[in-house]
Amino acid sequence: MQHDLVDRWKRVETVFLPESGAPEWFSTRIWQLYGFDVVGIDYQQPTDPDVPWVDGV
Repeated sequence: MQHDLVDRWKRVETVFLPESGAPEWFSTRIWQLYGFDVVGIDYQQPTDPDVPWVDGV
């Protein structure tokens, strides 16, 4: 398994990125981690940025 990974790292170039690491999947997950492009969230709704901190959360 490690030999497989070493071989893939040697082949990583921009030409092989889609096959090597699924960059679209990774990019989507990073965006969602920071609250963007999350399914079910209506980003057009107004929000209150002045929310009190809650201890222990």
